[in-house]
This record gives sequence, structure tokens and C-alpha cells, in this order.
Amino acid sequence: MPWLFVNKRKFLLLCLAGLTLFVFWGSGYFESRSAGSVSPQEILQTGIQKTLASRSYRFQTEAKMVTEGKARVNFTGKVAGEWAAPDRIRIRGSIMNTPVDFIRIGDTAYLKDHSSGRWLTIPSGQMAGAELFYAELSPAAYFKFKDISNLKYKGRHKVDGERLLLFELSPAVQNPFLELPLTDVYYKVWLSPKDYRLRRAELRARVKDVEESSVEIKLFFQDYDKSIAIEAPV
Repeated sequence: MPWLFVNKRKFLLLCLAGLTLFVFWGSGYFESRSAGSVSPQEILQTGIQKTLASRSYRFQTEAKMVTEGKARVNFTGKVAGEWAAPDRIRIRGSIMNTPVDFIRIGDTAYLKDHSSGRWLTIPSGQMAGAELFYAELSPAAYFKFKDISNLKYKGRHKVDGERLLLFELSPAVQNPFLELPLTDVYYKVWLSPKDYRLRRAELRARVKDVEESSVEIKLFFQDYDKSIAIEAPV
């Protein structure tokens, strides 16, 4: 029955084509082709804009200052935080072995005094110190750039089970905490291939006034647009 043979052959070819399409789709082939058709500058700018425009996200920040040529860490910090639009953030962790618990809601900030267990309220008129503290710890502050040079797309890399888009760049940052004491700033940024939002970033820079010393900062992002409640402490 020739017609049956032909139909079986067509059916097998269709199955093979469908399987091939599925494999390419699952491996991210079409995503990578799509990403390749857009300039690295556009992808990075889109990713940062979409990240900062998110309704909410959770993040972790790890920082250390090391002296080159010496196995010595002069400064360490590790915090975890939550951000919820339009202006709520909470940061908890440790900086130089000192506990940190910070909440900002609108123009008011709250800082926990761990020796007494009390929360200190910082009203808008006294926010200068809190603003600097916020600029140091808020992940959004690390992605305000005046200019970007040496931007390179390094392909897709598997990180913690995810295949992410990797970019390397040397930006001029617009952040007093980074801009004034640091030089030779270098970033590695990993974006989601699905929506280009930030998943991970690593920053390295040389400390201007401390010989042979550098700063290393790692940032991790997750739980975009989840329901996150940040309230003033009671």
C-alpha cells in the first residue's frame, strides 16, 4: 500500500521536524539568535531599565576589600534585602561583623540599634547620613552609569542551573560611594535571556588612596514582581 508508506514517511518527517524544533527551542537556540540580532548596548540598557522598573525583587550583596599580594581581607559585608515599588526597601545582614537592619519607606528611614534592640527613626530632615548608607547598600545604586565603555557580550553561561547572558563592561558610575574612592571599575553582568533582567553582577575596582587594594562586590537578584510587604517597625 504505497499511500500508507508515504503517509508514514510524512508522519515520521513531521515528528522529526517537531523534535528538532523542540530541542532547538529548549536549548535556547532561538533566544540566542534573537539576542544576537540586538546590540549588547541595547540589551544591557533594556535589562537595567526593566530591573529598576520591576514592582519588587529580592537581592543579596557581598562586598570585600582585599590587599593585593597579601591574603588579607580588610573589609567584609554581606546583606540580603527586599525592594517594593515605589519606595520601600529593607536590608539585613552584617558589615564588618556589625549587624545591620535598615528600613526605608518614602522619606523616612529606620535603623535598628542592636545593643538596645530599639528602632531609631530618621525623619526626612535628617536623611543625609541615611542617604549615603542607602547608596552603599541599595543594588539600584550600582547600575546608574554616566557612560559605558569596553562593553562586550561574552555569550551564554550556565550559572546556578540557569543559562544566562554574560556581559563585561567598564562603566563610569554615578554613585558617590563608588565614584569618589574607586577607579578602574569593571563589571561582569548576567542577564536572563527571557526578559533581560539582572540575575547576577560582579564589580571589581581599585581603591584610589590605598596602595594595592581593591574592592570586590557581588550582587544577586531574584523573585521579581513577587508579593513583598515592607512595613515600618512597630
